[in-house]
Amino acid sequence: MSASGVYLNVIRTLENRVPVRSRRERTVKEYHPYRDGKSSERVIEALDGYIKDNGVPEERKLPFFKKMALPREHSKNIRYNT
Repeated sequence: MSASGVYLNVIRTLENRVPVRSRRERTVKEYHPYRDGKSSERVIEALDGYIKDNGVPEERKLPFFKKMALPREHSKNIRYNT
């Protein structure tokens, strides 16, 4: 495709005159079905439910290189189980 063809496709997309608009909207709905601005709230509720059911783990299992990447000031009070 030529540069002018790419340019025209970008313009059509920005103006929503592209015939694939319905396919694009369907794809967005499949991957992110909630567009109500409450995604973070749902994540927090799910985490609260998990913590109520399972508690907070005493130890974190991290790969060796991940442990090495953590700055010292953040790893003082965390115990790691390898």
